[in-house]
Amino acid sequence: MTHKTLLIDGTALRQDAKGVARYTYHVCAQLDKLLPPNWKMKIVTFDWLLPHFSSDFRGEFIQVPYKTDLLLGLSYFPKIIKSLQPDIFIRPRESIGIDYSVPTVTVCHDLNELIWPYQPSRSIPRRLFDYVCQQFRIYALRRSELAICNSEFVKREAIKQYRIPTENTRIGYCGVDSRFYSMAPKVCLSDVRQRYGGEGFLLAFATGDYRENFNVLPASLADLKKRRYSGALVVAGVKDESGYAKALMNAFDEYDLIRGKDFFVEPFLGENQLERLVELYTAADFYLELSFHEGFGMQLAEAMACGTTCISSARGALAEVGAQWAIEVDPCSFKAISAAICDAWRSEEHERDNREQVQHIREKFCWDGVGDCLAEFVSHQI
Repeated sequence: MTHKTLLIDGTALRQDAKGVARYTYHVCAQLDKLLPPNWKMKIVTFDWLLPHFSSDFRGEFIQVPYKTDLLLGLSYFPKIIKSLQPDIFIRPRESIGIDYSVPTVTVCHDLNELIWPYQPSRSIPRRLFDYVCQQFRIYALRRSELAICNSEFVKREAIKQYRIPTENTRIGYCGVDSRFYSMAPKVCLSDVRQRYGGEGFLLAFATGDYRENFNVLPASLADLKKRRYSGALVVAGVKDESGYAKALMNAFDEYDLIRGKDFFVEPFLGENQLERLVELYTAADFYLELSFHEGFGMQLAEAMACGTTCISSARGALAEVGAQWAIEVDPCSFKAISAAICDAWRSEEHERDNREQVQHIREKFCWDGVGDCLAEFVSHQI
């Protein structure tokens, strides 16, 4: 039997990480499960702590010192491809790259052109540097034999804006951690709500990414209080000593909203605090996804998986994830947000039966789709 080698860019892998790191982890796990026995995996990672893989995981890690995306894509990977001569190269993110001398798969999570308008302003030199780097990302995507997009929205925009051939694209949705489905039904709702005043609460995130639109939260909450919503707001993912967090707390103060009464703050909840995260999602009256743009919307999918009624901006891929279950709202208007929440609360939408919603998320947003895309591609290269 002829042995074949799969090279994987695993530089996003690290302990207790989400997003691209979590996607990369599941790419490796799916390939380990689905690759024919004559295939070997060589995974390039940085020399820091990695997430846990099973004891019989057949991937071989090649740990290297940290390198910038530019050096990895234009210098390191061409050299290691020449040295190892792999049969396939997997890139689990749309990083900087070139036309590699091997069949290549690249995962496209989002388009920077759709993200940049919502980020803090950049200097002209920075914009020029970002532009050049982005051209290398787009070129590498175009030259990939397969581009896996993590939503229909991203696929549509990548075809339109990057001119990637439609026949070279597939959908590989992010997957919700299967533990959500077993943990959510066990949550004691009254116990969790008691931590936040006992009258119910709303959940939103403010991790520092300005796409999240967290600056609308103080005005929305103040207007909700005028409309006599009795619950509190829990803002999770907050980096307490950061500049954005201090500005956000000052904004709550300006509306005479009291921390520990009207609103509560929770830090980033990582892998080792999954139970607490599930409790927050499950016990919330509503989860608020007010983002200006998302290439997928993992937090919305997680909240829906917990059976929580969600209020969403439906921007980017959020309409795709929320489907008919998420209540859509204009994220640019704090009055529209508070009115939508109050209307849903008075209509007791937070008490509705969301079992179909949970089943939809469970079936559609799992890692099997990513595995199937990769396995099909590998089978065609044999």
